[in-house]
Amino acid sequence: MFELCLPFRTACFTTLKRGCYICGVYMVVISACCIGAEVWDLEMKKGDQKSDPRSQKALEYAKGLIYLNFAMYITILLWSVGYIYAVSQDRIAVMKSWAAAVITFTCLEIAVQMYQRAVLWEANLFVHPFFPAFMVCRIIPNVYCVLVALSHTTSLEIFYYQKLDEEEASGSASGPQEGSRVSLLRAVLNNTLYDNL
Repeated sequence: MFELCLPFRTACFTTLKRGCYICGVYMVVISACCIGAEVWDLEMKKGDQKSDPRSQKALEYAKGLIYLNFAMYITILLWSVGYIYAVSQDRIAVMKSWAAAVITFTCLEIAVQMYQRAVLWEANLFVHPFFPAFMVCRIIPNVYCVLVALSHTTSLEIFYYQKLDEEEASGSASGPQEGSRVSLLRAVLNNTLYDNL
């Protein structure tokens, strides 16, 4: 049963992982469009507000927040490379860390976006309604990737614990020897490399 479950689990997760690749490309394209549109919009406002130093300062500050936001996205994409490696090796701890990092940075991104809007409103500058819509579009792939990471991690842990119980129940009373299937399963649950069981 253990061997039969592996191909099915691998096939299902391969499909989900391809979705993560698509989300990565989607994030790059959407982020580039958002950054370009927001910077262009701020440059247009800057030209219209040359006589108002307060508005000029607010626009420069808002532009800095945009670049900070973009840097967060680049960081998430770089982490995704490590995440894909972790998935391919079934490293549970790395997948959990990656999911936590994406959740944290997504919350930070929302906070930065809201603060940027507040800066523009404070300077009495109009904020286009499509920018919040863009923000939602950028968050969707984050949510998808996090759900994939957490669901895969949870299924792995349940699967390994069930197999560990089966192996321990059928093992000798003297306890598992080094190199046995039970010790390998325990090594997996301690976040070491998952070898061929």
